[in-house]
Amino acid sequence: MISTRATDLPFERLCYQSQADPEYAAIVAAWPTMTSERRVQSWQKLVSLSDRAKHELMPTCVRCGVCCEQGGPALALEDIDLVRREQIQWPALMTVRVGEPVRSNAGSQVFLLPEEKIKIREQPGGKACVLYSQETKSCSIQQAKPLECRMQACWDAQAMNERSPGRALTRQSLFAGVEPLLELIAEHERRCPFTEFWSALEALGRSNDTDVDRVLAMLAFDEHIRVFAHERLGIPEQAMDLIFSRCLSERVHLFGLQVKKEHDGTRTLLPLDSDR
Repeated sequence: MISTRATDLPFERLCYQSQADPEYAAIVAAWPTMTSERRVQSWQKLVSLSDRAKHELMPTCVRCGVCCEQGGPALALEDIDLVRREQIQWPALMTVRVGEPVRSNAGSQVFLLPEEKIKIREQPGGKACVLYSQETKSCSIQQAKPLECRMQACWDAQAMNERSPGRALTRQSLFAGVEPLLELIAEHERRCPFTEFWSALEALGRSNDTDVDRVLAMLAFDEHIRVFAHERLGIPEQAMDLIFSRCLSERVHLFGLQVKKEHDGTRTLLPLDSDR
């Protein structure tokens, strides 16, 4: 019995605020015995309650889940202990490297990331944060939420725009003192910088085989270093997206390509719609 007229608010928030009004409870209680004429009047009152809720927002999170369904948050330097204490575990995290295309949670514009970020990944095939349950509308780390989540204030758009999460958490900070791991990350960045990978892919359609060779070499090393880190250092495969970011072979689809790996280990770049 909630009007959806105020469509610019999350429906759950509109329900929560409208239902908190004593007049709403009175209407619901009397509804079964109302005449048709009285129900029309009561429905009009419900519309006015939802309009009032729209303009008199409660300054509190009602756990409607809209923020959580827009993507996983980026971690700030202040969140480092949440990871080190394993309140946020490695498999839930991924690194987004400099130059990777990303989409803002608040908008649809795609831009190339100017600085490295570590973020909580999204659920497979969707946008919702992997730690959020859409069935129960709950967060599995509610008592240990990162700074960006704690700063969310969908009831105050101006305050949201003015707030800054501070310095981003990076792999250099998170793994400080773990030299073997930092050396692997540095070598991966040297051999497979995402900015070069991106520029080589962009150049494929207008250049000779040099750029194809560059892309294939980076794809091969990207796979090799992950196998090495798993077999020699015992790093779980589920943590590779945090250590090295997403596999480069998963990123070529942005250019309508796929990687075909032969039995002898050689790789070929093919169009996504190729059946070969």
